[in-house]
Amino acid sequence: MSEEPSHIQDPYVQLLKRQIKRAETLTAEHLTCRRGALGHHWQAVQPDFKTNVRGALAVAYQCQGCLCIKRGVVSKRYGEWLANPSIEYPEGYLLAKVGNEPTVSAQSVRAAFVALVQSDIEGLPEMIALEHHGGVPTG
Repeated sequence: MSEEPSHIQDPYVQLLKRQIKRAETLTAEHLTCRRGALGHHWQAVQPDFKTNVRGALAVAYQCQGCLCIKRGVVSKRYGEWLANPSIEYPEGYLLAKVGNEPTVSAQSVRAAFVALVQSDIEGLPEMIALEHHGGVPTG
């Protein structure tokens, strides 16, 4: 029986493998919107709050993919955030922490996203065939 190559035993590689497994538990929408994949697709929406800060504007955005909402206050003159915006995530978006290690990294999200896209591309001929035959399997 051969031993695993040293790079596979590396603690970083082992952590990355655990993070990829966690990233793979996300829905396609939640995975796609994360840093490392495509990111959020923000669209401005009516803010549900007001600001009393002079020269500032209350703003709100909603991601068209995962439906999270970003709220904040920006300078009317320069457009910069006057404080860190808050983000309200939908159920299932955030992953539970495991000990002290990060839940997922951009690299693990990217690996899971590539696998998702690849499986979608590989399944495309079957989906087209099903649509062509009225959704009835031909085999």
